Formats: sequence, structure tokens, C-alpha cells
Amino acid sequence: MIVVYGRPGCNYCEQSKSALDSCKIDYKYIDIWQDDNAKQYIIKRGLKTVPQIYDSNESHIGGYNELIIYLSDKGYNVYDRT
Repeated sequence: MIVVYGRPGCNYCEQSKSALDSCKIDYKYIDIWQDDNAKQYIIKRGLKTVPQIYDSNESHIGGYNELIIYLSDKGYNVYDRT
């Protein structure tokens, strides 16, 4: 399962969730403003922006742009939202 670390008001977080929804991919969204452990997890890795996205193997995908590349590489048409 993909994990998306984000925060309220983050446009790229919302776009990431929308892309995953459109591809029908299960994911877990973690609000770093509500989960201090998650916030510390991101900070300890030196990451300063959200979203931060990890795959099911806990490998770091990156942010929204990297997610789109990741999904495209997996054969998903993330631009076909019909």
C-alpha cells in the first residue's frame, strides 16, 4: 500500500490523492499536523515539503511529480480521468 504524508491545505497532497484514486490504487493518507510521529519521521529524513510518498516496500517515491512518473512507469494512465 502506498503511504502519502501530507497536511491540510496542500494542493499537491490533494492532487496526489486524486491521482491514486483515479488509478484505483489503495493508499493511506497521514496528516503530519495530526500525527506527531509521522511529522518526526519526515523531519528525521531531512524532508521539508509535502507530500512525501512511499511505496509498499517503504521505498521513497518522492512528491507529486515523482508519483506521476512512478504511476506512468507502472503502466497507469494518470491523465485519463474519465
